Amino acid sequence: MSFIPSTRYLRSSDGARIYAEAVGDSQKPSLVFTHGVSLSAAIFDDLFRDERLLDNFYLVRYDMRGHGRSDKPETMEGYQSHLYADDFSAVVSAFDLVKPIFVGWSLGATVVADICANIRPLPLAGAVFISALPYIGPVMQSVGKPDILSVIPQMLPSSTASITEVKSLLARFVDSCFNDPDRVPFAVKTAWIGMTALQSPTVTGLVFSRPQDPAPLFEAGRKGLPLLCVCGAADPYVDGQAVVDEMRPHFPQLSAVSVAGGSHAVFYDQREDVVQALLEFGKKIYGKRITVTRKILVGKKIWSTRKKFSFDHVASSSPTR
Repeated sequence: MSFIPSTRYLRSSDGARIYAEAVGDSQKPSLVFTHGVSLSAAIFDDLFRDERLLDNFYLVRYDMRGHGRSDKPETMEGYQSHLYADDFSAVVSAFDLVKPIFVGWSLGATVVADICANIRPLPLAGAVFISALPYIGPVMQSVGKPDILSVIPQMLPSSTASITEVKSLLARFVDSCFNDPDRVPFAVKTAWIGMTALQSPTVTGLVFSRPQDPAPLFEAGRKGLPLLCVCGAADPYVDGQAVVDEMRPHFPQLSAVSVAGGSHAVFYDQREDVVQALLEFGKKIYGKRITVTRKILVGKKIWSTRKKFSFDHVASSSPTR
């Protein structure tokens, strides 16, 4: 079944415009996706066309403030934690969502901490961290690998890099998100690079330095919030095991999936593995409302079959294109 996306510009509590989009059957359990630094929700196009996800979930995504089609305040006042929570609340209200699962990739995962700190009762059924920075703070030094820790300073207003050097840096940054950038369609890569151009160095600095308190996030975990951590084993930017080690003491209901050969953009390069993990996690939370199948190649045909997929393991990567 094909669905027509519903796109909206929402107003957050401070008047900032937030771009949001939903697709699928609104009566199904919902997944809300947020993207990484300097990009936008458009990076999830492939996931939002995935038949298995659409068969089971109402898919929602939005551009975080400071990114993409949403407003981009130029002062720290526009990046307070409660505003990120209010942005999420605006999305929930606009699409009539009830206890969604929040799916954050890279920097997008930090929004879970904002939600936990500012909204009562907690409006989430669960959270998924994909190649994630779990929150803003010193943890960035422990979960970030040297490659990303060397890139970020060059994206900030204090950088002395020339325009030419910054343009080259952003192209390399996008390339390194993928396993094999030469195989990524030109239109996809240029779209990602174009998204980075929409964010000024000032805003990049603000989103990486905004204040966050992880204590309410940890408290939510101790109270039973389910958390799934998905990482690519070959991610050059995020140490997935370090993320798990950071979160596990606070989340008794933590599950982890490491995708063999997985990139930073593991949801793109190893889409089938990520979709499978989302389905299994959704089934743990929503039960019989979620149907778990796995695509397998037999001869020259792709078949869907029910298959057990366990957490806390290494998933063998499967081609998705």
